[in-house]
Amino acid sequence: MSRKKMKKFKNFILEHFELSLVFLVFLGIIGIALLVQYKLAFLNFFFLPVIISGHFLGKKHGVLTAFFSILVVVCYLLFTGKISQAENSLSFNEFINLLTWGGFLLLTGAIVGTASE
Repeated sequence: MSRKKMKKFKNFILEHFELSLVFLVFLGIIGIALLVQYKLAFLNFFFLPVIISGHFLGKKHGVLTAFFSILVVVCYLLFTGKISQAENSLSFNEFINLLTWGGFLLLTGAIVGTASE
């Protein structure tokens, strides 16, 4: 790469540092979730990108990161067959745990984003 392109890339990364940080943390969490056997306690790690996003980027991005986190978990459950298959489905307690986790994740994104603004 030429110096001009490298400088452009460096300026882009510095300009969007917070968004890049949230994205990298989120990718790390998804990577670990795919490598480690899925457990409901692992969902607490999804609070990290929501808190970072809410703190650095504000309320709107904190809540959007929470929605995206919930969407990723629902897609994971769909692809692994935990939602669609009857014999391998979520129990009522697991469903309630996911529901409360998603609610608190949204609430955390809104509160941290509001406090940082």
